[in-house]
Amino acid sequence: MVLEDNDPLCCCEYTNVQGERAHLCSLFCDCQELDDTFDRLIMRAKIPEKRCEAILEVIEDRLRIPWPRGAIKVPIDSVTPLVLVPGMFIFASQSWLTQVLVHGMVLPLLIFCKYQTCLRSYRPQTKFFAMWSLATFAFLFYIYQFHVVGILYWPKTVSPIENLILIGFVMGAMYSVYKLKSYDHHYQVLQQQQSDSFNGSNQAPILPKRFCKICLTNIIGKDHHCVWLDVCISEDNFPYFLSFLACIFMSLVLSGLIFLTSICLPLREIGPVLIPDLTCLRWNAHFEGNPKLTFTAGIHCFLLAIPILLLFIVKGAPYLVRTILKRYRSSGSKIQNQRL
Repeated sequence: MVLEDNDPLCCCEYTNVQGERAHLCSLFCDCQELDDTFDRLIMRAKIPEKRCEAILEVIEDRLRIPWPRGAIKVPIDSVTPLVLVPGMFIFASQSWLTQVLVHGMVLPLLIFCKYQTCLRSYRPQTKFFAMWSLATFAFLFYIYQFHVVGILYWPKTVSPIENLILIGFVMGAMYSVYKLKSYDHHYQVLQQQQSDSFNGSNQAPILPKRFCKICLTNIIGKDHHCVWLDVCISEDNFPYFLSFLACIFMSLVLSGLIFLTSICLPLREIGPVLIPDLTCLRWNAHFEGNPKLTFTAGIHCFLLAIPILLLFIVKGAPYLVRTILKRYRSSGSKIQNQRL
C-alpha cells in the first residue's frame, strides 16, 4: 500500500524502499531475496554476486525501532561494534583459552571478513571500522575509570603523574584526529585547479590526484584511506596521522602497563617504569575492580600497540625520507638562484 500524505504513520510503521507502508511485525515476512537464496542453496544452483548486498539492504530497511511518526532505521554498521566490543571483552576475560580464542581467532577473522565483504566488495563507505575504534576506546576508558582509577568509591590505584601523562597522550591523539577530520581535501582540489589555470606551465611540480572510492572525491597526494578513523590520508595531513599513531601507541603502552600492574603480582622496576612479571603468578588482593576484565584490557592494549608501531615505522620512514629530500632540493634551488 502506497503511503498518502493525509495518512500519518504510527510508531511501528514506516515507508520502505519501494515507497510502501510497512509494519515492524513484517520483519521476517516476504523476503524474496532470502527465499530465493535458500532455494538456490538447496538446489545447488549459483547465487548471484550481488545477492548478499540485496539481502543486507532489505534487513537494514526493516530493522527499525518504534518512534513517534514512524519507525526509524537502526544503522547496523554503527550499532554492531557497540555490542560486539563489550561482548568480546567479557567473553575473553573468562579464561586463558577464551583470551587466545578471541584475540587469536575470532577478532582477526571478524575484521578480515568485514574487510572482504565491505571494503573490497559492495559497501566501501561502511562506518563499521570507525565505530569499532570508537567502541574500543570507550570500553577501555570505562575499564580505566571505573575498575582501575575507581572514579566512584574505591581507593585510587593510579598516581596523579601516571594519570596526567596518559591523559596527555590521549588528548594528543584526539587533537590529531580532529585535525585529520577537519582537513578539507575538496578545497585543495579546487585550489589546485585555480592554480593550474593561472600559472600555466611555470608552476612548481604538483602532486598527482587519486580518486577515493570511500570519500567519493579526488584526493591530492593521497596515500591511503584510514578506515579506522574514516578519513583520507594525503601528503598534506600526513604529519597529523603520524602524530596520531605516536600518541595512540604511547597511550596503549601506558594503559597496558597501568592495567597489568594494577592486578598482577609480582612487579619489577626498570628505571622509573613499573612492569608486571611475565608470568603474573597471582592477582593483587587489594584490587577492588574486576581483575579478569582489567587483565583482558591490558592484553588488548599491548596487542593493539604492535600493529600501530609497525604502521608508524612503515609509514613514517618513507615520509621522513621524502621530507629530507624535499628540503634538500629546495635549499639547493635557493642556493642556485642566489648564484644566478
